[in-house]
Amino acid sequence: MQVIDFKQTLEQKQDEIGRRVDAIERDLQKKHSADSGEQALERENEEVLVALRAEGIHEIKLIHSALNRVKEGTYGVCLDCGEDIEEPRLKAYPEAERCIACAE
Repeated sequence: MQVIDFKQTLEQKQDEIGRRVDAIERDLQKKHSADSGEQALERENEEVLVALRAEGIHEIKLIHSALNRVKEGTYGVCLDCGEDIEEPRLKAYPEAERCIACAE
């Protein structure tokens, strides 16, 4: 794959996660039920949504960082050792900052 292909993959992933985070935000804005039993369940669900939102925001930050590396011409280069990140790793995890050896 070429860097432009990875860039497109990253942009698509960023859009998808952004939409998911937006949907979570809308769900978190919904009013709670008047029923106390349902409120307990809603609060439990809210905790899950907050965790999913935080995970999504973290993923977007990683993708944004990868897109900056594309722009700078350093995409696919390990931040630790400076060696190329293996293509299979980038295909599986396009926002990877480190090669497998340095990530372990």
